[in-house]
Amino acid sequence: MTTIASTQVQDSPEILVQESNKIVVGNGGVASSITLPGTAVATNQLDVSDVPEDLFTGKGTPIASTVLDDASLTSYATESGTQTLISIESASAASEYRFPLSLPSEATAIVESDGSVSVHDQGGGLIGKYLSPWAVDAKGAKVGTTFSLQGNTLIQTVKFNATTAFPVIADPQWWQTALSITAGAATGTAVAAAIAGVSTGVGVIIGGCVTGALNSMWDGSDFWGGFRGCLLGAALGAVGRVATSVVKNSLKGFGIGV
Repeated sequence: MTTIASTQVQDSPEILVQESNKIVVGNGGVASSITLPGTAVATNQLDVSDVPEDLFTGKGTPIASTVLDDASLTSYATESGTQTLISIESASAASEYRFPLSLPSEATAIVESDGSVSVHDQGGGLIGKYLSPWAVDAKGAKVGTTFSLQGNTLIQTVKFNATTAFPVIADPQWWQTALSITAGAATGTAVAAAIAGVSTGVGVIIGGCVTGALNSMWDGSDFWGGFRGCLLGAALGAVGRVATSVVKNSLKGFGIGV
């Protein structure tokens, strides 16, 4: 397998592009990949001006592109993995996009109730997930879309019709759990440095609460509810109230809004 390119956003997993359309994301010896459907082409910057800012999290220039009839796909590195934008040009384009996955040994993928697809190791630990899918038309209006699995193939179905404003943009976005661990540790250190009287040990506890709340957030739970509940359980409620602004600003450095 020939590696075409590699990239890494600061503090993110390493990303390799193989055979022009296979994107491998690795961190700490755990690697998974997604293969883009279609014919590989030279990467082009996709016009994302009609995509709401909170939906597009790609960083820098594209890392891989493919084309199909009346559709194209463009992948970007993100702080936590990758995001692939599907640009659907007309009602005659395919409504199903099939992405072969290569998962770590003995890992399993599951479609969750919120529409996301989580990947778990043999012991049930969360490796990462494809976040709940979205699709918007050229006017920024939501278009129905869902994930399904057929073996180790991720299928994104986009429910457009002849009256939809094209192009429609949709995405599968991979989030690797290592980001929450990195962000949690960094945030705990920042809190200990910023607040007088907070020890390194307390910072570690706060960092653990951040990590757990981030994991819950990507499962659809409220970050602050989980974070404060964790602090109360550790008898650190007052510290948590003081630390809120530090936590928020630290996570912004990772591109995480809470």
